[in-house]
Amino acid sequence: MRPIPRYEDRTIFGRVEAKVGATIVKLEARPPGFGLRASHRLFEIFRAAGIHDIAAKMPRGRNPMNSVKACMQALMSQRDPNEIAVGRGKKLVDVRKVYYGGNVL
Repeated sequence: MRPIPRYEDRTIFGRVEAKVGATIVKLEARPPGFGLRASHRLFEIFRAAGIHDIAAKMPRGRNPMNSVKACMQALMSQRDPNEIAVGRGKKLVDVRKVYYGGNVL
């Protein structure tokens, strides 16, 4: 197990996508209270990772092993807001407020 970065301890950072074989998994961050909208395999991964608000789609390919691998690959390939801020030459506070609509601490 590896730690999965979470936004506000409830969801992921933005929108991510991963492909393994013919299986494509698309994950989207959702607002508080949205819940877990995903297939039963992905639902269990999100629950184990402590993610509460997320929407997942698998538009193509539903091989069980590839869907789990693609989900983990997508979760691990998220871009951290610190990386985005440094890349754009901005401060983390500006990135969180503008791009993620989050609370500025």
